[in-house]
Amino acid sequence: QDHLLISSIHRSFKLKNETFEVALVYMRPGAIPAHRLVLCADGREVITYALERLIPDVKHRSIPSDDGRAAEVWVVVSGDYLNRTVSQERTGFMFADSESENVDALDLTQKELNDSISAICESEFAAFLQTVEREKLRRIEDFAMNREPEYRVLLKHAPAGIRRIPANIPDSKLDTELHKLLQGVELELKEEGKEFLNDDVASAISDPLYQERYEKYIEKLLDYRQSELAKYVIHRRTIIELLSKSLTMNAEGRFSLEEQVHKILYPLRTTSDELEFGQQNLWLIDEKLTYHYYLASDTEFSKLKAVDSESRNRPDVLIFDRPAAFVEGEFPFQSVVIIELKRPRRTNYGGEDNDPCAQVYAYIEDILAGKVIGEDLQHVQVSDKVRFYCYVLADMTPQLKKLAKRNEFFETPDGLGYFKFSQNYNAYVEIISYRKMLEDAKRRNRVLFEKLALPGYALE
Repeated sequence: QDHLLISSIHRSFKLKNETFEVALVYMRPGAIPAHRLVLCADGREVITYALERLIPDVKHRSIPSDDGRAAEVWVVVSGDYLNRTVSQERTGFMFADSESENVDALDLTQKELNDSISAICESEFAAFLQTVEREKLRRIEDFAMNREPEYRVLLKHAPAGIRRIPANIPDSKLDTELHKLLQGVELELKEEGKEFLNDDVASAISDPLYQERYEKYIEKLLDYRQSELAKYVIHRRTIIELLSKSLTMNAEGRFSLEEQVHKILYPLRTTSDELEFGQQNLWLIDEKLTYHYYLASDTEFSKLKAVDSESRNRPDVLIFDRPAAFVEGEFPFQSVVIIELKRPRRTNYGGEDNDPCAQVYAYIEDILAGKVIGEDLQHVQVSDKVRFYCYVLADMTPQLKKLAKRNEFFETPDGLGYFKFSQNYNAYVEIISYRKMLEDAKRRNRVLFEKLALPGYALE
């Protein structure tokens, strides 16, 4: 392979009184450079590894030779120690076990040999590796600053971990590695917090080193909490985008069923006892709806934990016309919110069975006819003074507008909805168009997206 040879460099090093020779052979690269580490015994190859196992940043990259030509490098290592310890089958070497308690001080482990070889290579490839490192850091910084801002805290508080990430890692795996680092930062913060709680505060306050350590901890904690906030803000932006797409006509000229919107707001056939706080997006309708005592989604009244009722009432025109009902505040219940979703672009309104206002009034009647189950599992009659807040989510079609006017609703100032207060049911009822819900959610969250300073995240 002399015609492939560009140049070679010879180095040597000592390790525990053993001398090793290293030849760095620069050759013309293939389409994808494949750098090699070759361990030899008695002048013959025994084991060949990909050099990236020792130096990850060389993977798939040409290394420049002394004259600047792109090269593939073979690192060939030999020495008397390798000659003596090669196995009879010449398939490996009898290195010392690094985990054994009986390792002789002069015995070599494979890790010790690899570390010394890595030091030689990193010294020879220093300029190349520094360039790769700068490119990698720029890429990770751009990824954290412009695409996943929750990882910004790592640029400041986990530089060593970032340097260990391979340069050629794809974005999907980069996100995974950064997530692992972020979990490490969170664990460190928890451990440091425990230490501070166990310290003698009275004596520690007068210790300048303690104060410095405490200030660094607080700075790191605040930066981490900001990354958590950034993560949540991006979650909101993603949910708004998902809702926008769900309300758009698909390639087949059809609109989504209300089930799709329902899933975005709150998972179907679940209650608040089954889900964590972050698994619902009721803030799309109103921020205060996020906080409640009990919630049931897509559930018959007869199956509700909070109300003892035999009613199996549910919308009967489309299978997805089902309410989400939940209670604000603590027991006893002071208010109940009912959310009724209608299929986007639905037009068949009219008559009691297809009247969403009549439907929410029927739900109110079911609740008032039942009994509340308190924390002591006692049944208490529902008070007729309970306030009801009802939201009907639908597209504002001409048929629905006509229905709203017949029911003496008032039009909202922006013309995207209707509202009224029913004295008979002590209920505030609002008909909200999907467009209004989407645009209002964008406006309420605009300042969060702008403060996050994400390119391409400004809402139109």
